[in-house]
Amino acid sequence: MLVHPHTHEKAQAQVKSGDVRLNIDDYADQAGPIFLFQSNEYYDGDNADHVTCITRENVSGFLCRHLDSMPGWLQRKFRLWAPLRGLTGIISRRMPVSQ
Repeated sequence: MLVHPHTHEKAQAQVKSGDVRLNIDDYADQAGPIFLFQSNEYYDGDNADHVTCITRENVSGFLCRHLDSMPGWLQRKFRLWAPLRGLTGIISRRMPVSQ
C-alpha cells in the first residue's frame, strides 16, 4: 500500500521481473488506483481505468527528472547506463564525488 504524502490518497503497487506476467484483469475488481510494473513490460488483460501499467520509459524518464534526489550509488549507475539508452542529456551534469 502506498500513501501520497500530501493528499493521503492510497494506492496499490505490484512489481514483477523476468518472465512473470502481470494480468490487468486480476486487479480489475480491486479498489484503485493500482500501479503495475513488469520489467519486461509483460502485461496481459483488458485496460481498467484505475490500473496503470508503468513502462521502462516511464521509469527512466522519472529517473532523469529526479536524478538529483536519488542516492549517489543510483546516480552513478544511471549515468553509466544512460548513454547506452540514448539518454545523454543528463550525463553532462556533475556527478557527486562520493555519497
